[in-house]
Amino acid sequence: MRVVEIMMKGVDLTGIEPESPLFARKFCPASTTEPVLEKAAVWRRRRLMGSSKEDAALDSKRLQEISREEVSSGFLKGPFDYDSVAPQVGSGDWSMSRRFLLRQGEEGKERVIDDLKESCVNACYASVSKLDLHDVDFVSALFLFVAKLLQSGPVLRVCLASGQELVGHVHESVRADSALQARCLDLSKAYKQVPVAPSSHKRAVLGVRANEGAWEFYVCQSLPFGASASVFEFNKIARALWWILVVRYNIVVANYFDDYPMLAFRATATSVDKAASSLLTLLGWSHAQTGKKGAPFSQTAVVLGASFNVSLLNAGKLTVENKPERLERIVKLVKEFKQSEGRKSLASSIHGLLNYASGFVLGLALKMYTNVFAGLAAGKLALEEHVNRRLDELLELLPRQCPRCIQISTDERPCVIYTDGAFEASCATWGYVFLDPASNHRVCKHGWVPNHLRDFWLRTVGEQIIAQTEMYAVVCALWDLQERMMDRRVLLFIDNESCRFALIKRASRSSAVLDMLKVIGELEASAKAFVWFERVASFTNPADWPSRLDSASLPGELGVKDGGRLDLPEEVWRRLTREPRLGTPRGSGGGGRAKEEEAPLSCETADSVAP
Repeated sequence: MRVVEIMMKGVDLTGIEPESPLFARKFCPASTTEPVLEKAAVWRRRRLMGSSKEDAALDSKRLQEISREEVSSGFLKGPFDYDSVAPQVGSGDWSMSRRFLLRQGEEGKERVIDDLKESCVNACYASVSKLDLHDVDFVSALFLFVAKLLQSGPVLRVCLASGQELVGHVHESVRADSALQARCLDLSKAYKQVPVAPSSHKRAVLGVRANEGAWEFYVCQSLPFGASASVFEFNKIARALWWILVVRYNIVVANYFDDYPMLAFRATATSVDKAASSLLTLLGWSHAQTGKKGAPFSQTAVVLGASFNVSLLNAGKLTVENKPERLERIVKLVKEFKQSEGRKSLASSIHGLLNYASGFVLGLALKMYTNVFAGLAAGKLALEEHVNRRLDELLELLPRQCPRCIQISTDERPCVIYTDGAFEASCATWGYVFLDPASNHRVCKHGWVPNHLRDFWLRTVGEQIIAQTEMYAVVCALWDLQERMMDRRVLLFIDNESCRFALIKRASRSSAVLDMLKVIGELEASAKAFVWFERVASFTNPADWPSRLDSASLPGELGVKDGGRLDLPEEVWRRLTREPRLGTPRGSGGGGRAKEEEAPLSCETADSVAP
C-alpha cells in the first residue's frame, strides 16, 4: 500500500502523488510544472521577502522561538542565512515558504502554518486520491452499529454489501447492562513524525523574518503543515495504523487525520487503551497519554470537536452535540468579526469552526451561515446590512443548539415525503404526500401560497417563482409533519433540482429561498429528524396531483387519504416576506430593479418590511 515506502524514503512535495489502493481515485492535476517553478523561484523569493503578512511583526519573535524548538526536536535544520541555503539543499532554484502563526481556542493554542500555497509549491503537486475520512457522521454510525448488534444478540448477523453474511455470537461476559465507554487517541505532532524526501528539501525551505527585518531560513526534515502532499501521504499512514488496530487488535476504532475515536466495554477499556498505546509506542509514534488529549475512556468523550455520550448506547441511544466551548467561541468570534469590520482572516477561522459544527448528525441549521463566512473569507461578500442580518440570526441561533439524540428503534424504515409546487396563470399552489411504513399512515395535503407572499416574490425575484413555490412546499410539509417526524429518518423527494441542491448545500442566490432554508433548519432541529433530500422525476412525483389541487386523481394503490387544505400560521409566513437589498440589473442603464438570480452574492437580503 506504499505506507512503508513513505516512511522509509520520505514524501515528495511536488510531482504526481503515487497511487495507493487505500483510497479511491480522483485526479486533481497540478497547475504548474517543476521547470516553471524553478525558473520563477528567485523572483518569487524576492517578492515574498519584500512583503509581510498581517500581524507578522507581532508574531516574528515567537515564530523564531518555535522554529528553533523544532530544530532541537529534529523537525527542522537551521537557522541559515540566505547564502547558506543553496549549499544545504544542493540547488540555487530553491523555493521559500513563509511561516505564520495562528492561535486557536480559548487557550490560544499555537499552530504554525507553512504557506506552501503562496510559494506555489502546492501548485506543482497533482493528487490522485479521494480521501474518505471518518468524520463525526462516520463515528456516530459506527457506535450505533455496535449498539444495534448488542440489541440483536445473542446471535449476530451482519449482511455485507457483497451479499456475504457474517455470523457471530455475543460473548457470555457481555450482559444487557454492560456499559460502553469512548475516548479519542491522538497522535502528537503527527505530520512532524513523517520525513520529507531529500529530493524535496529544495522545496521545503521555510522563511521567518526576525525583528530587525533580517530573514532566517530553515529546511524541513519532516512534513510541513501547509503542504498538499502532507495531507495525502499522511492519511495513507493514518489509515494503515487504523487497519492494524482493527484487524490485528480487534479494537472498535475510527480514524480522522491524527485522531482515533475508540469504543470499548468498561471492563475491557483499560486493556484496549494499553494495547493501542503499546502498538503506537512499538512503531515509534508519539501520542498523547495525559492531559486534555490523553483523557481516558469514559461515558462522555470529546471526539473530533463533538461530545459523544455513550452512557445509554447499550440501550440503543447515542447523544451527540457540539462542545459548548466551540459554540461559545463562535459567538465570541462573530461579535469580534463585526467589530473588526470584516477581517478576512477572522472570517476564515469562523468558517472552519462552523464547518465542523454543521455536520449531518449535528444538524444542518448552521450550514447556511457556514456558506456566508466562506464568502466573507474569500472576499466575495462584504460586511453590509444584509450580511449583518445573517450574522445577527446566527448569534440568536447558536445558544439554542440542542444535543442530537439518535435512537435505535425496532423499525428503522424511514418515512417518505414527496413535495411539489406549481405556478400557473399567476396562481401558486403546492402539495405534499406523506407515507409512513411504520404506522401505515398515508396522507396528502395541499394549499395556496398566500397572495401577499406570492406578490412579494414577484416583486423581488421576478416573473418566474417556481423555485420559491417548490421550496415553500417543503416548508409546509415539514411544519405540518413535525410530530410524525420526531426522532425519525426521513426521505424527502423533490423534483426541482435548484431547490434540491439548495436544501443539500444550504445556499442559494435567492434571498427568498435562503429565508425558507433558515426556517427548514429550525423545523428539522425541533423535530430532531434526520432528513435526506433526493430527486424524483416530475412525471413520477405523486405530489404533482395535490399541488394542482387534484388529490382525487392520486393512484388508488397508494392508499393516500386527502387531508385537505393547509395554511401556515401567520408567524411562519411573516418570516418569509423580507425585502431584499436590490441592485442594478445587468445590462441596464442604472434604472429598474435587479432579479435575485442576477445578484452575484448568495445572501442578498436586508431587513424585513411589513408584508
